[in-house]
Parts: sequence; structure tokens; C-alpha cells
Amino acid sequence: MPSLRFTLNKEDLAHWAKNALIFAGPALVVLVASIRDVVPKDASWAVVALYILNVATDLLRKWSTGK
Repeated sequence: MPSLRFTLNKEDLAHWAKNALIFAGPALVVLVASIRDVVPKDASWAVVALYILNVATDLLRKWSTGK
């Protein structure tokens, strides 16, 4: 069922959760690399911040557009 503008339904939340898991892959790789001292710690925090912004932007986009 399509969602109205400025609303979220179960389908929207399921797609958002799937995207959040997909986006988590590269962030986890960088975090593991920073634990192993392959990547600087500053870079790992930047990747975490970008992940959070990406997930929040995806949710905001799904909320603001209706289908």
C-alpha cells in the first residue's frame, strides 16, 4: 500500500532498515580496519558520521515523499 506524504508505513520502514544494513557494510569494514590500526581513528569517526547522516537522510526522504 502506498504511503501518503509525511507518513511512513511498514513497507517504508522495511526498505529503510534494509538500506541501513546495506550502508553499514562499508562503515563496519572501516571500523574493523581502525581497530587493527590500518585506518586512522579520525577517518573511522568520519565514516560513522557519514553513515548516520546517510541513514537519517534516507529516512527523511522516505517520510517527505509520497508514493
